[in-house]
Amino acid sequence: MSFSTHGGSAEDTGKRKYPFPQFNTYVTIKLDPVQSVEVLEDEEATAAALNVVSKVYVGYVANDGYWDDLGDDDDEEEDYRPFEFQLLRSGLPSSSPDEHIDKYMCMPVLPNTDHPTRQPVRPSKPLPDVWKNCYLASFEAAILRIPISRANDDLAVTMPYDAGFAHGCAVLTDRKRQKELSDAHYTSNLVPMADFPLGAPGSSGEDNGHADATPSHSVSSPTRAPSIASVPLERESRPVPPPIAILSYDIDSVSTLADPQDLLAEIKFMTKLNLYFSLYEEARTRTLARLAHAIAEAKKLDDATFGRPSTLDPAPQTAVDAPLREEPIEPPSAFVATCRRWKAQLQPYAWRSSNSRVKRTRAIALRPSASSQGEQINLKRHLAKDRKLPQLQWRQDAHPSLFAVPPEQALGADINKMYANRVYHDVGLCIGIFDIVEAVEGKGQILSVEKKASHEEFRFPSLRIHFASFQGLSQPTRHLDIIQARQ
Repeated sequence: MSFSTHGGSAEDTGKRKYPFPQFNTYVTIKLDPVQSVEVLEDEEATAAALNVVSKVYVGYVANDGYWDDLGDDDDEEEDYRPFEFQLLRSGLPSSSPDEHIDKYMCMPVLPNTDHPTRQPVRPSKPLPDVWKNCYLASFEAAILRIPISRANDDLAVTMPYDAGFAHGCAVLTDRKRQKELSDAHYTSNLVPMADFPLGAPGSSGEDNGHADATPSHSVSSPTRAPSIASVPLERESRPVPPPIAILSYDIDSVSTLADPQDLLAEIKFMTKLNLYFSLYEEARTRTLARLAHAIAEAKKLDDATFGRPSTLDPAPQTAVDAPLREEPIEPPSAFVATCRRWKAQLQPYAWRSSNSRVKRTRAIALRPSASSQGEQINLKRHLAKDRKLPQLQWRQDAHPSLFAVPPEQALGADINKMYANRVYHDVGLCIGIFDIVEAVEGKGQILSVEKKASHEEFRFPSLRIHFASFQGLSQPTRHLDIIQARQ
């Protein structure tokens, strides 16, 4: 089952790699606290995770892991897969009378044979000699998320099918027995209702007896795992995913088997305490608070920039141009009034002959979307190739800024010269721009000009009339739109 490959590196041995880990294989297990809380994107959670000390444990992959994720489709889950692990221990597990767990609810693993009623399970390869008295306890299991990867399984020690089946049957038997003992204890401790004083609360003995099915020191076994739903705060929160662990087939690297109860304590700490439950909720609260603060600040900036309150509704994205919305008639601004006067002055001199040697400049108003800020219009100038036109020899005092000087001074006495020199090209361009300015009713903040050069200066080639600035005609992106686009 191997194929030749090119390269010959130490890691690329030409062996075929399979999905990792394989079922019924023994692996080393080490929690990755930092990776487990990375999805929170919270500095405090990461700092707390860095302080967690995790040991290396050994177990075999028993089954797929299952946890209630409410059916959410999360891209982060595509990188991980949950598995259930049966943990390997050295020595018999401790009995727990309160939880109705006997120390013999386990199976020995060869070369260990010490058990009063059960035969040992035999792995595919001998376990390391330094491991003494190995057992698989029925109530020491964990569900963990593992990064999806592939690996060569030549080093893997597996649990043969018959051995895995025998162990699975033993686990089911022990769990059934534990439930029977728990139910019998609960029934025998029931107190008749007549014995309760009126208004007296339930006895603590009932609580202890009823809690036998969910003791606190294991987080994986259905009968010993603490119920997440029993935490009032978690009933209203999203279920916490299992921690992430790093695995390896190299079990020979482990010199001493760590106590599986320590792993269950680590999982419990990360899940129920600050690292993986409390910090999960706190991080979500802090994130919502930061988002609300960012929205408030963006609204303040937008109000100061546009002079009107921002709206939480983003600009609708439409595939076709929508008609201009009717708005209350307002007095035109001084800029629009000036453009109208200029247009009236230039209109008689526009030459629209189809035989012109110079293509008239077209000013096209395109409106891709409508928003609460007003109509957004992109002014696109499609200019023909530069043609040699008669140039006016204007005096310096007759060449003022078109924005700064009234049209009577700029165009008054010399308007006949413009016609005589056939500068209809620039006249048509002026009229086209004035038409657009008048169409948008002076809303300078919603008009933008698309051109290669800077908006600081706009020139007509023949008249050499300068627009002082187009800064008032360009629309900055709303800060609130930026905040919403990131969500």
